[in-house]
Amino acid sequence: MAGLFFIFWGIYFGFYYIVTYAQTTLHLSPTEATNLLILMNAANLPGRFVPPLISDSCLGPINTLIPCTFLTALLLFLWLGSDSSTSIHLVACFYGFAAAGIQSLYNATIWGVVTPSPASHHHSHPHPRPSPNSCPHKQSQHKQQPSASTDATLRPPAEDDEEDQKEQA
Repeated sequence: MAGLFFIFWGIYFGFYYIVTYAQTTLHLSPTEATNLLILMNAANLPGRFVPPLISDSCLGPINTLIPCTFLTALLLFLWLGSDSSTSIHLVACFYGFAAAGIQSLYNATIWGVVTPSPASHHHSHPHPRPSPNSCPHKQSQHKQQPSASTDATLRPPAEDDEEDQKEQA
């Protein structure tokens, strides 16, 4: 949890200083520099949905949070090399997406660390790893058809059967 504290401490660096950097170093107009912040927040929207979907379907929250954190750090270093309006716009867009992934996975990561897994009640490995076939796209799409015996029990009685039952009574 202390690690997430420091991640959040550093993640807002980009949001706070991109406008100042664009105005002072790249000599962008105040309007264009502020548009960078708007672009970061616009890229933040899909970043709030895509990483959690990947987390839920395949990797888990911690295994999704780690690449988002490294991508955010890499983009901060790429920011140092941006020397044009186009490059800072690209960094802002991707940084907003990656930062949103971290922000949206925070609760799920804490919940996964704090709550015990069902396997820990049986004194097995405390954090079971997902199997390689746990991703939906890796599982086969074949559904089993009900057999004839179960099909007959699920069918409503036919009208002929009802008439036979009345005659027997």
